This record gives sequence, structure tokens and C-alpha cells, in this order.
Amino acid sequence: MALSSGLWTLDLDAGTVSLDAGASALVGFSSGELSELLACFEGPSAALFQTELDQPHDLRLRTTSGKTLRSVSKPAGRLVQGLFVATGPGASREEILSAVADRVPVVLCYLDRDERYVYANREYVERYGRGAAVIGRTAKEVLPLDAYDRLHPLLQRTYAGETLSFETSVARPRSSPLWVSATYLPDYAHDGSVQGIVVLSEDITARKEAEELRARSERELLQLAELIPQICWTND
Repeated sequence: MALSSGLWTLDLDAGTVSLDAGASALVGFSSGELSELLACFEGPSAALFQTELDQPHDLRLRTTSGKTLRSVSKPAGRLVQGLFVATGPGASREEILSAVADRVPVVLCYLDRDERYVYANREYVERYGRGAAVIGRTAKEVLPLDAYDRLHPLLQRTYAGETLSFETSVARPRSSPLWVSATYLPDYAHDGSVQGIVVLSEDITARKEAEELRARSERELLQLAELIPQICWTND
């Protein structure tokens, strides 16, 4: 079953919201004031949606046109990014989860006990351009060798039952390094053993580049400040 879905973004400071084509088709609204989006939902759903906007949520909402939507969101500073999914009658849990995983702006994949890729979402495909060829291959076969050498010990710690969150860089040909914030989550079997790893990874390159630019500016200001006494002494 193909599920209709779409992304929405709310600016908490401005009180404005924008929707992509998929989300707009579901609610009949594209961009404008938050109040205009809320008017697309029945009263109880509108109140619930507004109450939960500033925190991660997973809500079932009813539109004024009679559609039932699932809304999943993740706040990112003063922006809230979310996803509307029209589940429809008979939609399976797996179909809903797949639709959500393919629309969230993070890399999501699953490695089995042998470090083989069992699943990779659309963001993974678009970011790394490897497509379905990933499925069935090992992390060592897919990742650049230097990246795998750095990440392999972390994978082993997660297979031992440890949840890890960290930041790392991945070299890219003819481009600056890709910085990511990653989380490794152990997936437990019924007997308590770790049967696989869920990998979540978010692109933080823009943030890292901004931090480096700020640090460089601070170093330059410090160097200038150190020169000022010398300049004043020379002028005297």
C-alpha cells in the first residue's frame, strides 16, 4: 500500500509554518500562519496538535475534510520539523514506519549481527548514493576503509549492549568532510542477546563549519588584540 506523506516545518519565533507538496495535498494548505494550519483540523485535533508542537510527538489527527493523519515531529532549536502520514484503513505498522523513515531528514539503517545492512532509508540512499546495493553487504564493504576502522570498535561496543552517541567526520572526494552526529542503539532478541544495531545519523556539517568560522574569527581577533599594544608603543 502506498502511503501519502509530506513534511512540514514550523518557525516557533515567527509563528509561521510551511509544508512541502505532499503535506500540502493532505491538509489543503501550503504556508502561512500557524492558526491557518490549525484551522485545517477538527477542534480536538487542532488543540492536541498545538499543545504538542514544541516537543517530540507522535499524534493521530483528524482533518476537517475527514482524513485521519499521523503526525510525527522533532524540534530542532526554534524550528520544529514534522511529517504528516495519511495511513488510511488497513495500513500495516511496517508500512507506516517505512513511510516515516523515508521522509525524516536523518540517515536510518539497521545492521544485523554480522554487520550486514538489512535496511537503509531514503535519506541514506540520497546522501551516499549507494542505493539498494547496500542491502546484504557488510559495513566494511560499504564504508570507506578509514571510516570503518574508526567506527568498528564502536560497533563492537554496541553489539556488547552499549548505546553510543558521538560526532565524527567522513571524507568526501572533491569536497569538505561530512560531519555527522550518530547514535548506535543495540537491538535485543527475545533471549536478551544483541541481534543487531539501529544506526541514526544526522548531517551537522553546516554547524561544524559555522563553529570553525567562529573559532577562526576569535583567533584573528586575539592576534589583533595582541598587536595593539605594539602598535601603540611604536606610535609613541
